[in-house]
Amino acid sequence: MRTLRLSLAGTLILALLGGLSVAVVAQSEEASTPTVVTGNEVCTVIKSATVIENTAEVVRDRGQVMECEDTMSDPRVSGTYTNVANWDYYPALGESFIRGTHVLEGPPGGWDCSWTGTSDPTGANDGLVFAVCPGTGGYGGLTYVFQHVYNSSGSGVIDGDFGDGTSIFGLIFEGEMPPIPEAVELPAE
Repeated sequence: MRTLRLSLAGTLILALLGGLSVAVVAQSEEASTPTVVTGNEVCTVIKSATVIENTAEVVRDRGQVMECEDTMSDPRVSGTYTNVANWDYYPALGESFIRGTHVLEGPPGGWDCSWTGTSDPTGANDGLVFAVCPGTGGYGGLTYVFQHVYNSSGSGVIDGDFGDGTSIFGLIFEGEMPPIPEAVELPAE
């Protein structure tokens, strides 16, 4: 009888441990599911860019500073921040290629963002940018990636719309972006 009680107790303990390990696995899988984020951004130019080159082929602007307000579906990526942008405009193409940085900080953590983009070839918006933002502080270990469409009416206010009332679509996820793959040479035909 004592052996039966020990076996029963051992089985119960193993079952509980097994159940806890399944719960831990389920919890970690749930925690790694990305959070979808949508919202809007409105920026106001507070310092115009400096033109460092202005030829018939290219106009290079550096250091435009904007104050931006993001109103997002997730409070971790909502707030006010300063954005710095550089761009090269090619008149013959009617296209600009842009890069920039911004840091969005909140009480528990922040996001250290770098972004790049181009003019919108569809003409629906002025441009489209893609940003990668590693988390800092309390958001360390998370990454926020987003795409943003923007319009500039020339008034100094910059906003945009995907057509559904939002100008930003992104994800917050655990970990880092996958590494950029090494270039490969295609075999000759």
